[in-house]
Amino acid sequence: MTDAWATIIASIITSVITALVTLSVVIINNSRRPHHEKTARVFGYVGIGLIAGAAIGVIIGLILLARPHPSASISGPTNGQFVPVYAEVTFEYNNIPRDRHLWLVVRIPGIGAVPWLIYPQVKNLEGLGTGNGIFKTTAAFGGGNDSGRPFNLVVLLVDENANPRFVDYADKCKLDENLCNGMILPDKGVEILDFDTVIRE
Repeated sequence: MTDAWATIIASIITSVITALVTLSVVIINNSRRPHHEKTARVFGYVGIGLIAGAAIGVIIGLILLARPHPSASISGPTNGQFVPVYAEVTFEYNNIPRDRHLWLVVRIPGIGAVPWLIYPQVKNLEGLGTGNGIFKTTAAFGGGNDSGRPFNLVVLLVDENANPRFVDYADKCKLDENLCNGMILPDKGVEILDFDTVIRE
């Protein structure tokens, strides 16, 4: 769930709870009044409860949105740049929480039977951390016959459930380069923080 959806849901839940609590209190307090007075008071107080709940929900939403959000920005190579087979990649990252992991992956558009076959870059992974920082590594862009082909360079934010798949891939790839043949992007627990397209020289 994205932070935006979490904020919206929190606001709605707060509004509904406030309205229900207000309604319950009004019903209890008006149990001995005549019927027409009860109805008028109930609608009046429910309206006030909804307004108050909406206001509280908005305040909670603003507080949630004010939290620093994870971000990353690829500074090199730049979008549309021509690159050799092996090129240095640099990106800056900010506000990465301790329960999330960064991965730099390469994707070749139009290659593979699945739309998002990715190639996690496994060099210099110890340089990646949480919080804020700058990461540099050497990424591989195809082979000798890929001149003129576009490559996507992607920074991913991965949660604790999806991360073991990336770690397993990296471990196998480091043991045997023949096993660096890509993996399918998990359909959950992964968020794209930045995305560039470069062209092989």
